[in-house]
Amino acid sequence: MKSIIAVLFCCSLAVAQGPPYPYTVTLTWVPSSSAGVTTQNVTRAVYAGSCGTFVVIASGLAPTVNSFVDGSPVPNSVYCYEVEALATDGTATSQPVANVQIPPAPPTGITVSIVAPSQVQAAVNKAK
Repeated sequence: MKSIIAVLFCCSLAVAQGPPYPYTVTLTWVPSSSAGVTTQNVTRAVYAGSCGTFVVIASGLAPTVNSFVDGSPVPNSVYCYEVEALATDGTATSQPVANVQIPPAPPTGITVSIVAPSQVQAAVNKAK
């Protein structure tokens, strides 16, 4: 959404936008240096006082990969992220990466009305 500017008689209204939406979370980490690591998984859990059950959101990453972009966080949520390093012998080690709070979704629209020759009224429709 771009800034909206309404010029009415002597008045102007400018609306600034926050972070780009839909939101993304960019994670970076130091890959495991353990011998035998063949792949990595990125996992995410909902945080509600503590990290809940982790779910794989990216699997089969090469052992040298050190970043991932989560393109599906839900607005107004808090997540825990971990990276699992999987070895040929079946062992897995987890590395906590971050806890992230996702902001609420931005408003879906703004309505501007002329109230008087020198007055405007702006109404914001909140996202659901």
